[in-house]
Amino acid sequence: MKMSVKIAFSVLFFGIVLTLAAFLFFGQRGLAHLVTLQEQFANLEAENQRIVLENERLRQEVELLNDNLAYIEDIARKQLGLVKNDELVYQLQPDDTAQPGSDSR
Repeated sequence: MKMSVKIAFSVLFFGIVLTLAAFLFFGQRGLAHLVTLQEQFANLEAENQRIVLENERLRQEVELLNDNLAYIEDIARKQLGLVKNDELVYQLQPDDTAQPGSDSR
């Protein structure tokens, strides 16, 4: 009878240990959840670093816009198509009659 009590106790003990191990690894706050949180943290750190770099770039652009008239003029020319009073503007139209690959000189 002592042997069967020992076996029953051993089976019960290992059952409890396996149940606790399952909760430790797969429970709501288990190791699997911890790994997921660590991955999310790494992703957030990378996104944060990207945002810090973007903020620095924007800060430099604001400084240029506040202090550098040549930069403002360059932006106006490129984005708004502005020209100075004494400049001539040539608008070239593509030749639609020429076929691709042919030399029409």
